[in-house]
Amino acid sequence: MLWTQDIFQLSAALHYVLETWLLFCVFEKIQVKKLQDKVEKCRKDVEATRERYKQSLTELNSYNAKYIEDMTEVFQRTQEFEHRRLVFIKKILYDLLACIDLTQYKA
Repeated sequence: MLWTQDIFQLSAALHYVLETWLLFCVFEKIQVKKLQDKVEKCRKDVEATRERYKQSLTELNSYNAKYIEDMTEVFQRTQEFEHRRLVFIKKILYDLLACIDLTQYKA
């Protein structure tokens, strides 16, 4: 009788282990599927982001010529302004020098 109880308990334990193992396998397959779906979604997101990045670069590069032209114009205007400023300062300083130069006047 003892060995029949042992066999019955062993059979119950084996049944429990098999059920647990099957549940684990199913759970593992579900988890793997979820992870695969997540990986695929991330790949699609990466590809979409890469395309938007390339499109942004192309758009940005199309503005380079206009930017260079505009900045050249700004540089030229700044150079002209600086030239006029220097001429003005020289004129003022020479006029000031003429006013305070006592060697021009005969006593």
